[in-house]
Amino acid sequence: MVLCSKVVDSFSPAVFAVALALSTLIATACLSAHAEGATRTLIGHSGEVLAVIFSPDGRLLASGSSDQTLRLWDPVTGEERKLLRGHTSAVRTLAFAAHNSQLLASGSADGTVRIWDMAQGKEIKTLSGRLGPIRGVAFAPDGQSLASVGDDGSLRLWDWKAGQETKATKSRLGILFSVVFSPDGTALATGGSKSLAYLWDRATLDRRSVYTGHTGPVQAVAFAPDGALMATGAANGEVRLWDVASGQERRVLSGQAGSVYAVAFTPDGRLVASASADGTTRLWDVGTGKMDAALAGWPHWPGSDSGIFLRWLSPRFRWAGSEYSPYSQGRDSRRNGESPSPATSCGIKAAGWRSTPRD
Repeated sequence: MVLCSKVVDSFSPAVFAVALALSTLIATACLSAHAEGATRTLIGHSGEVLAVIFSPDGRLLASGSSDQTLRLWDPVTGEERKLLRGHTSAVRTLAFAAHNSQLLASGSADGTVRIWDMAQGKEIKTLSGRLGPIRGVAFAPDGQSLASVGDDGSLRLWDWKAGQETKATKSRLGILFSVVFSPDGTALATGGSKSLAYLWDRATLDRRSVYTGHTGPVQAVAFAPDGALMATGAANGEVRLWDVASGQERRVLSGQAGSVYAVAFTPDGRLVASASADGTTRLWDVGTGKMDAALAGWPHWPGSDSGIFLRWLSPRFRWAGSEYSPYSQGRDSRRNGESPSPATSCGIKAAGWRSTPRD
């Protein structure tokens, strides 16, 4: 297994984590430019793992499964922290509140969104209605609102504390796979089955822009840290970069042979990462559109609709010259001689680099 095909030395310190919710999720880690890789398989689910996400501080990994449960893991030790039950069908999507690692939202094929308190290890609110299966959830940056999308083709906003829907789009947009808030919280972006991405005004849910050009369903959307650019990933293996203000396409990033299920910008906005069903994660230079690096090492699942999650973790480092990584004390925890069932395991693939910023 190739743990890191290239160690990137062109941007400021960061820990980069790729979590794949495939039928088997294999965890690897390259914690610094000189660290040994560690392979970890997290065993516990009795069904296919459909969603994975890291907490904002990087100290928890949450997973959702077709076994109707959520599980919380320590990404360093691989130990299961909590088992959360409540959904009556597959858990397809997860989202932590932006600045609160104790608040987690889950969306399920049972048509509900549930809010969980990590400190108490219990559900604190259920959001329901005629929603259909849920595909994506996202907390607003201020933590006051939550957005959901799914098979019913509507974008919905919720006052999650009150448990009430506050707004919903009137038009049906096909299946919506993903939703994300802009960094300033004034807008949302969605991607869906009609090969389109949309930008919405948070206050009114009026449509600001339609992004056209993909030739397959838009599986992933992400904003750059400054909110000026947006990235979309699609089933045709392409990533496109868009100017948010004008709605104009900036670049097309091509090269992956499978559906792109996740995209994420680096904290400085200079690179964008894309994770694909072809088994690779690629890092692209936003300015030039050229591939900066590639990571490989997990199996190729052609046509898989399982979840892939990308996150740049930077909770405790300084931007220039720091050697600190949240996982710097991690240990190699290969499960000697253990071969988990493909349907009952999950984990993470992570890579971290230390370097100086570009000139």
